[in-house]
This record gives sequence, C-alpha cells and structure tokens, in this order.
Amino acid sequence: MCLSDFCKRSNACKYTPVGGEIILSAYHNSSEVSPATIISVRNSSEIPTAALPRIFEKFYRGSNSNFLNQDGTGLGIAIVEKLVEQLQGSIQVESGNEWTTFTLTLNNLRNYHQ
Repeated sequence: MCLSDFCKRSNACKYTPVGGEIILSAYHNSSEVSPATIISVRNSSEIPTAALPRIFEKFYRGSNSNFLNQDGTGLGIAIVEKLVEQLQGSIQVESGNEWTTFTLTLNNLRNYHQ
C-alpha cells in the first residue's frame, strides 16, 4: 500500500488540518522485563475531552463538524482495539494542547501463537 492510499484510510490523515503534522513512531523495548513493541501515531488535531470516553465505541463519530465531513462508519478504531486485545496488547488515546496521540503496546510479539 502506498502512502497516499494509507492517508485516504487513516484517521490521522483525515482529521489533521492542511499543513498539520503526523508523527509515526515504533520501537521495541527488549531490555524491559516484559518486552513490548510500542507504536505511536500523533497528529496535530485535538479530540474534544467529552468525546474521549466514547472514542472506542462501535459506530461512534464525533459531533465536531470536521468529523462529520469525513467518510467512514465509526468502526475503524473499535476494530483496531479488538485486534490489539487479541494480541494481548493495549491501545490508549491522549488528546490535549491541539495534539492527539494513539499508543499501541504489543507485548512479546515474538512468542505470540494463535
């Protein structure tokens, strides 16, 4: 998948204003007692505080007019949360000061077996 296709489907791309920033980082902390792969997506767009408790609900779409002008079903983040849980990981969201960060922590992927 090329970057332009990714951006058409990515919430970070959809909800970052023109001229805004998206920062993607990934690293593996193998020196910890419980090794983990941590993936972070940070963009220069803030999710309203009132919306944060509902962000992982199926079909939830923020009431902000910028969110309503975007295509989508409101399932993407809910699906990601379930997939991360299947991998025994976690996903967190923080938003404030005009930035939003989603952090996925995937524990011990090398030993994951279905």
